[in-house]
Amino acid sequence: MTNRRVLLRNRPVGEPKPSDFEVVDAPLPEPQDGDILVRTIWLSLDPYMRGRMNDVKSYTAPVALGQPMVGGTVGEVVKSRDAAFTPVAGRRTTSRRPPARASGRSVRSSSIRRRHRSPPRSVSSACPA
Repeated sequence: MTNRRVLLRNRPVGEPKPSDFEVVDAPLPEPQDGDILVRTIWLSLDPYMRGRMNDVKSYTAPVALGQPMVGGTVGEVVKSRDAAFTPVAGRRTTSRRPPARASGRSVRSSSIRRRHRSPPRSVSSACPA
């Protein structure tokens, strides 16, 4: 199994083009103690993402060249080394299955908030894969 990511390769001039991005498959890392593995089901592509492609000061940090694009997601925890985690929604990268470290009340690599109760339906049943 691989981790498919959409990387920003160039700072777009005008409208973004496919050549400004690169789709890369990388080995899927194995979660360590305290980690969770989340399968991204839905990714929100929002207008603000265009601003993050520029290397200028803004209300949010720009995406570094060679790094995955970031957007709001809905994901399913497919493997957990932290028993407190259930399916999550939050801001993550365009990686299909990026690892994340469970620490305290938030995931270190993003702003996903820890869920202490199960949702009425699991993410996998609420959203088609």
